[in-house]
Amino acid sequence: MSVREERFRAACRAVAELIKRGTKAISPIVHCHPLVQHGLMGHWSAWADYNRQLLSRCSALWVLTIPGWQSSTGIDFEIEIATELSMSVMLWDGHGEVAIVTGRSKEHRTRRKETERNEG
Repeated sequence: MSVREERFRAACRAVAELIKRGTKAISPIVHCHPLVQHGLMGHWSAWADYNRQLLSRCSALWVLTIPGWQSSTGIDFEIEIATELSMSVMLWDGHGEVAIVTGRSKEHRTRRKETERNEG
């Protein structure tokens, strides 16, 4: 199984758990990943505007802290949007531990921008 597929499945499990707990949850990867099979782009930048609009309708951003989340350009982008919108950012392990943060460090945002330039 690919890393992308593993992350998709982990996100599906996490969204299901949040909904079971009574949280109204939507996940860009859960919603968008299956659509790639129908001809839509799979790179995070293709979904940037869509995800921005989606997040603008939310009250908080929950980040699933699975392996690789700290180096994810897409998650960095979503945290940046949430921070701009003054939303709470929740770091969640998918089980019980939740940490509330207000945004990423300047160093982390700078690394993300360098990654964008290199991908561009």
